Amino acid sequence: MIGVVCAWSTLAAEFDTQEAFYLYMNRAGLNLSAKELQQQFLGDINSAPLPDFDEKGWGGIRAQGRGLSYTVDFGDLKIVPAKDRLELSLDVNFVRVHLNSVRFSKKLLVEISSTCENTAIEVNGPVKVGAHIGLSVNNGTVQLTTPNLSFPLPEDKYKVDGPSKCSGVLGVGHIIKLVVKEALKRSRATIEKKIVEQASKLAPQLQQQLNQAVIRDIPFEVEKFIPFQDASPVLRTSPHHVRIDSRGMEFVMNVNVARDGLPQDEAPAWFDAAATSVGQAGVNPQLFGELLGKVVPVGAWIGLEEELVPGVQEAMKIEHAAAIWPDLRQIRVTKNYLRPMIRFAGAPEFSVIADEALVRVKIPLEMLFQIHQNGWKNYYTFKLDLDLTTSLNIDAEKLGVALKPQTVLNLSGEWAEGYVPQESYVESEVAEVVFLSLFDVLYAKGNLLKVDVPRVPFGGASVSLSSPHVVAPYIRVGLEASGS
Repeated sequence: MIGVVCAWSTLAAEFDTQEAFYLYMNRAGLNLSAKELQQQFLGDINSAPLPDFDEKGWGGIRAQGRGLSYTVDFGDLKIVPAKDRLELSLDVNFVRVHLNSVRFSKKLLVEISSTCENTAIEVNGPVKVGAHIGLSVNNGTVQLTTPNLSFPLPEDKYKVDGPSKCSGVLGVGHIIKLVVKEALKRSRATIEKKIVEQASKLAPQLQQQLNQAVIRDIPFEVEKFIPFQDASPVLRTSPHHVRIDSRGMEFVMNVNVARDGLPQDEAPAWFDAAATSVGQAGVNPQLFGELLGKVVPVGAWIGLEEELVPGVQEAMKIEHAAAIWPDLRQIRVTKNYLRPMIRFAGAPEFSVIADEALVRVKIPLEMLFQIHQNGWKNYYTFKLDLDLTTSLNIDAEKLGVALKPQTVLNLSGEWAEGYVPQESYVESEVAEVVFLSLFDVLYAKGNLLKVDVPRVPFGGASVSLSSPHVVAPYIRVGLEASGS
């Protein structure tokens, strides 16, 4: 891994890139979001108690109700994208008000009564609770507008069930139906308020869910293209802006370098359908160049020592290197190998070739070679302007950028300041062949770099990456959700 060779405090303070990551959630992704919200935060209401009642009416008949409760069965929750908003829709399958017993009594010469048991009134649905939710990005977080919810129980969708039995001498006839209807009317405000309370929980939970998706910590890993010291920078994403239309919702995210990692919430895996495309994630490849330009200081020489690059002394033996610099055959050295050093002459530049789904990388490098004459002395510097073409792949849940065998190398060189060669001729063509052979080795190795793509904790599903492609300015990968 290319390591960080500058101080973390300096890096964290300086590095901040806008619009570096992209996340798109289609309708299927929002459906997963709705299912997770419903499973975790929206429970049916089962036999919630209501106050007993004692009223007189209906021709002087007194009704005393005991054991009054209500049940609400929620149906599907849907989150549907529309222009500049999300539409939340919750089905209420039915509302049932149950009365354990009601005693009817009337005083004539003596009091006569009847008691009926297990009577209910049921409002059949589905009846929808709906709201429009607007989204915005403020201070690096996603904010949702608070929906104004209401749920009036319809008066034309009910039926009376029961009673299961009545005992006594007072004939109540159809009065029992009037009584339970009145019980529903008295309870209407309580039931409507509770349903709205349940539905109102969903918006803040959706806001939290979205922020968990777009505020993520991502390890940045680069293959050992050049063996700098090891370190592990962590990129923290935050939302830059959000767009919504009828197809889905997309976020563009900023990136900065995090000092400490965020805790990553793991949603429970319950989604058991076949693999489903839920959206796309993407990274702007300019991020790679900007990050490398920060974590590997431009102009800082790195010595390629034997412990860092095993075999370098054998490769840099004077007898081999003399094929490039004939001058080495005529001078006296006190070590029989050259010491190579390397540095970025400028920050690497990454860009996309959208038509061919390729990534172009330009890397300005310099390699300094030193000879040992009772101490290391600068000998010769090569300037290597590399123009690399890379392809995209998915490798072990990471987005890989692999080198293609189309390397363009512009090579120039000069003798170190103060060194006067005895033989000034340099075999530049031999040097070019040597360097290009190095890139043949890198091509055979595989990925030039790898970077994690942020996982989206939606719907409790296991999210995997697929189908890397280019939609300028982003390298994108598909997101597929499947069961664990």
